Amino acid sequence: MNTLKIKLDIKQENELLQWFNKIKEEIVQLKEKIEFEDQNIDNMIFDLYGLNEAEKKEILNISN
Repeated sequence: MNTLKIKLDIKQENELLQWFNKIKEEIVQLKEKIEFEDQNIDNMIFDLYGLNEAEKKEILNISN
């Protein structure tokens, strides 16, 4: 893969860094939201099958 090197002035570099940090934060928030919803789905499935806490822990330990 060929790479292209581009010279940026300080202003461009700062703008690019700000953009990167904004996108990074959005990705982190999305990841947290996905993990939260994944836990909600797990809990709905556990409730659907009427599992107790010990059974839930066992399943979660196996899947991790």
